[in-house]
Amino acid sequence: MRKQTLATVAVAVAVLLAGGGLAAAVSSNDQPAQPATQQSSDAPTVTVTGVGDAEAAADRAVVAVTVEATADSASEVREALATDADGMRGALADAGIDGDQLRTARYDISRNYESRENPDAPAYRGQHSFEIRLSDTDAVGTAIDAAVDGGASYVENVRFTLSEETRQELRTQALAEAMETARGEAETLADNGGLELTGTADISTTTDYNRPVAYAADSGGAGAATSIDAGPVSVSVTVQVTYDAQNV
Repeated sequence: MRKQTLATVAVAVAVLLAGGGLAAAVSSNDQPAQPATQQSSDAPTVTVTGVGDAEAAADRAVVAVTVEATADSASEVREALATDADGMRGALADAGIDGDQLRTARYDISRNYESRENPDAPAYRGQHSFEIRLSDTDAVGTAIDAAVDGGASYVENVRFTLSEETRQELRTQALAEAMETARGEAETLADNGGLELTGTADISTTTDYNRPVAYAADSGGAGAATSIDAGPVSVSVTVQVTYDAQNV
């Protein structure tokens, strides 16, 4: 009876071992297959730069003027600045330039450092700077004369520019020219390089506005009106374009 029991145990152990081996084999066979590594090459591209230009006569102008005063007290400087600024506003209004065309650009009252070396120099100095914004560029000379006659101490500069509408129109024209130039260069490169353009991958742009330099023409004598001439304002656009391509 004992021998039979031992034999039964031995058979059971053998079956368990066999089952364990089978389970291990199945578990090993169930591991997922690793995918094969695929190598791919980048598609060819063509990158070029194109420039486009457009210009138009300036249709806006900004005249920068300053009222300046010195005195031995800050309050005296403030009063002098206010008086001269009011006189300038009145003169501009008489010349047909509305108050809403006038903007304060800077206002400052401070110690006059010249008084440190020169005891006779006023102790305080003040400046009130204005921008006169004009939609009629022919009125620049009139604005300068009225401002100076009315109380402005000096004219800082004159800047000619474009209205937003004109600026956008010129930029659109320059962009179209730049893209046309870029496309032509890309096609030439592709034709000579055994490629065919298939699409546009990337575009970047930069825009430059070149303003004319303003200058005062000869007045022709004392008391003559100021005349300011200016050339056109130009817009230059540079595009960098990357085109997708394929071998042919």
